[in-house]
Amino acid sequence: MKEHQQMFKNILILILIIFNFNSLANAEDTKPVEQIAAPTTKKTSNDIAATVNGTTIPKSIIDEAVKAYVAQGQKDSLMLRQSILDNLINRQILSQEASKLNLDKSTAVKNQLELLKTNFLASLALNNRMEKNPIKDSDLKPEYDRQLKMLGNANDLYQYKISHVVFPSEVEAKEALDKIKKGESINQVALQNSANKNKDDGSLDWILPNQILPEISNVMVNLSKGTVCAAPIFSNGGWHIIKVDDKRTYKIPTFEESKNNIRAGLMQKKQAEYLIELRKSAKIQIQ
Repeated sequence: MKEHQQMFKNILILILIIFNFNSLANAEDTKPVEQIAAPTTKKTSNDIAATVNGTTIPKSIIDEAVKAYVAQGQKDSLMLRQSILDNLINRQILSQEASKLNLDKSTAVKNQLELLKTNFLASLALNNRMEKNPIKDSDLKPEYDRQLKMLGNANDLYQYKISHVVFPSEVEAKEALDKIKKGESINQVALQNSANKNKDDGSLDWILPNQILPEISNVMVNLSKGTVCAAPIFSNGGWHIIKVDDKRTYKIPTFEESKNNIRAGLMQKKQAEYLIELRKSAKIQIQ
């Protein structure tokens, strides 16, 4: 049990170190760490980088963090390793202080730690699956051809840039549409919408008709640039109002230009299929 707890602590520290080591390592009162360059002593085994109040920091954690930074383009250097270890020590000190203050005892904190562990292990499972079942180069062209066929006649393809806002009721949608017809900006209406939890202005990037709900695309393709739908559009997600801000002919990307996106899409598809497979064999009880 103690080994598992220590392993989990190491995982959490590694997650933090990969994303945030500069924040503490650059503090003015932080002194450079010399442990890496120093020869091992009787008190430190070959696999231990440092000890903080009796808690060891394995060199393996530093090695894993270095791998992550090298993958992002940084060079493996003594300075990088010293910064990583320095930050690990700082975080270990802070972690121990949090434990002394019993900050790790609340239900909210325990839930967050459990969520971190769950997300990390879930990522491991997906990565393991993809390593054993990688997307092959030979899978890309058939998928490109399939998507090309779905697009239909390339000469009739257009992309649309629209503003979009959705309401839970038809009454609210009609009231909002009246405001827009009287001159109020649809983007301002979107910001005022209480159902808009993200508080965005409703502006969407360039999209093709097959990338949105059919109920919306059927109306969108018949609107001219700068016009708003005549009435709210109903779907299972609510009542929608759209405005076509711009329209342009769509240039189909070549196979070479599409490779990365196709690979990413196939990867997401495989991961989703894997999850569906696991859910089918799982015993799920919702209380």
